[in-house]
Amino acid sequence: MSFKMKDSRGFTILELLIVIAIMTFVASVATKSVSNIEVRLLNKASLQLQNDIRNARNMSVIGNARYRINFVIGSNQYLVRRLGSNGYTKTMHLPDGVYLMETNAPDSTIEYTSTGTVVTACTLTLESKGYAVNLTINVGSGRITVKEFVKLQQ
Repeated sequence: MSFKMKDSRGFTILELLIVIAIMTFVASVATKSVSNIEVRLLNKASLQLQNDIRNARNMSVIGNARYRINFVIGSNQYLVRRLGSNGYTKTMHLPDGVYLMETNAPDSTIEYTSTGTVVTACTLTLESKGYAVNLTINVGSGRITVKEFVKLQQ
């Protein structure tokens, strides 16, 4: 018994459709995982900033001193300062790719009194590759409220 092989010149339409469907699925999964990475990076930066702000508040109460946090808008850094005769400055950095884009704080600064109360309330905006999150620091208590993560319009 002998089988003759058919002269093959290309792919069938069914084979092409299957390949296109597989490529579409892989592309959609890759796009979702990239956006999840950006949201996780922004979440990490938000948690770091919240912890540093809370730490400044706690240190102001413990040390009976004023603390000031200066935000460098358009960058990924901010300065934590202890005010007074034995003051110091510590430069803090957010993860690469996350930037402080906006704040309504006077002089881009928040300040805690020696009792741990914040002098003026403010909102900070962090951005990372098409996503943003707002953090609000309440006057008096100094509590931090995080607004939902939003995808920015391109």
